[in-house]
Amino acid sequence: MAILDHHQTQPVEENLEDLQPRIQHVFSRFLIPPQEAEDVLHQTLLTYLYKRATILDAERWLMGTLRNRCLLYW
Repeated sequence: MAILDHHQTQPVEENLEDLQPRIQHVFSRFLIPPQEAEDVLHQTLLTYLYKRATILDAERWLMGTLRNRCLLYW
């Protein structure tokens, strides 16, 4: 199963630039200041790296976790 998960999470790592508009939309929606947005994104990506072997849908997990971290910011 770990091999399957790795293949499912790989596109997010390779296509992070493609997700940038969606990520920016989340930050603007939650009114996160640009200086803080970078920290929130770094925290989210670091958590993703630690948990990627257990994540089934990496893109969905990344965007959901980013939204949750934005909520916690305020």
